[in-house]
Amino acid sequence: MVAEIVKHRANRMMTGELSFYRDRYGAEADLVIEDLAGLTVVEAKSAATASTALLSGSRRVRRSLKRAERSCNVKVVYGGDQFQKRTQGWLVPWRMLEGALFPS
Repeated sequence: MVAEIVKHRANRMMTGELSFYRDRYGAEADLVIEDLAGLTVVEAKSAATASTALLSGSRRVRRSLKRAERSCNVKVVYGGDQFQKRTQGWLVPWRMLEGALFPS
């Protein structure tokens, strides 16, 4: 997933920082995208069933990053087929990854 995002951004000459996140308390994210709009925490999960539990790790990271006083969105890419907005963030099917992270 991370390689696809890096490739997509490079091909479109998109700017902004990409990083991984882990703090001393064990909160971690597969990818944090920083751009003019703010921060997007991206997690990859293999589960095919949509569940709020998929957002729990990202929620901890978001709490830590909100101290930076920038808008912070959470998107969990998972193996299911339903694009869903939840209170804590978005559940994004693998096949909709590009459209969800890089809208036209």
